[in-house]
Amino acid sequence: MLESSAAACLERLRDPDLRRDLGRRAHEHATLAYDVDRTAKRYLEAVTSPTAPERAVAEAALETPRLGVLFSFVRDLSKASFTRQLARAVEGQADVRFFSWRAALTGAYDVLHVHWPERLLRHPTWRGRAAKRVLFVALLARLTVRRTAVVQTLHNIAPHEAGGMAEDVLLRRLHAQTDVWIRLNRHTPVPRGGRTVTIPHGHYLDVLGDGVPRPVPGRILLFGLLRPYKGAEELMDAFRALDGPDLTLRVVGRPLDDEIAVRLRSLARRDVRTSLVLAHVPDDVLADEVRAAELVVLPYREMHNSGALLTALSFGVPVLVPRGPVNAEIADEVGQGWVHQFDAPVTADAIGVAIEAVRQGGRSTPRLGARDWASIGDRHVEAYTDAIRAARRRGLRSPRRRR
Repeated sequence: MLESSAAACLERLRDPDLRRDLGRRAHEHATLAYDVDRTAKRYLEAVTSPTAPERAVAEAALETPRLGVLFSFVRDLSKASFTRQLARAVEGQADVRFFSWRAALTGAYDVLHVHWPERLLRHPTWRGRAAKRVLFVALLARLTVRRTAVVQTLHNIAPHEAGGMAEDVLLRRLHAQTDVWIRLNRHTPVPRGGRTVTIPHGHYLDVLGDGVPRPVPGRILLFGLLRPYKGAEELMDAFRALDGPDLTLRVVGRPLDDEIAVRLRSLARRDVRTSLVLAHVPDDVLADEVRAAELVVLPYREMHNSGALLTALSFGVPVLVPRGPVNAEIADEVGQGWVHQFDAPVTADAIGVAIEAVRQGGRSTPRLGARDWASIGDRHVEAYTDAIRAARRRGLRSPRRRR
């Protein structure tokens, strides 16, 4: 058997076409080996050269391509923004892009990082919602065909406002394609499938100025986007029942809709100690408002994660928040006297007790070191890399187009 196989091979080698093909391939391999050897010699000469520009060029030539990340949110210019700080933390290690439907459907990216996915489907008009659903289905198809990695951050247990059956069906399809889930605390339930990592919400130390509190005695503050679940009306009712001519209530933020604004103005007229700024305010104004507070009250009917809580703590301002396992752990993390809790809904007694506790003092600086954005960025990049590996295990991915 072996002799017959050898004889057959020798007979094939007599074919002139085969011999020419083998000679051509041998020449190509020799040329490739020469090119590799020449490139290696040039690199060694460059990196050992005393000239810094030559070393930099050599290092850049061998640098692996950076992964491309498309966030599901648009660029946010506000410094006191989770999305802006996350993008800044990641962009040192990845090519960061912000969402548009054109970028999502035709752009080049390795990872789609989704935050608040319901926003991709919601619109005030039915035509807008219908158009977004069509685009969303097209996006799901693109993610499937290209085996694009999908990462989702779970900010809430569920959307704060219901979106309907069609939205639920489409979001479940996105969930099924998610490779890595990121949660901000260990109490967040995670949909089935995909790997789960816990990366905490970052702090805002030194983001909005010096962070030194300059409290106005008796000033109580609520700030942020004013949505129904955040309990601004309940706070104003509770404050009106609270004795103390030295106490004032300040509500700063943009109402979600005109109806909320009308109700808040009506309530404010019943108590001269209450003042409103019903608009989105610039970063420097927000910083001044937070620094001026003796106590920040977040009277939410429910709270799972809160950027406002961490903003107040970053400025060294104590906070009153609804009782829950996440807030209890943050209270232990930052130290005694910073996070006070109430059983929802907020009451005048709860506010009064918190004010008295704040005035007793005895607090050290809140401990927020575990929430620095540099380490958060590193852990996100690790999650992106894991998601890409998971996507590749589902099948060969199409190569990312280069600009």
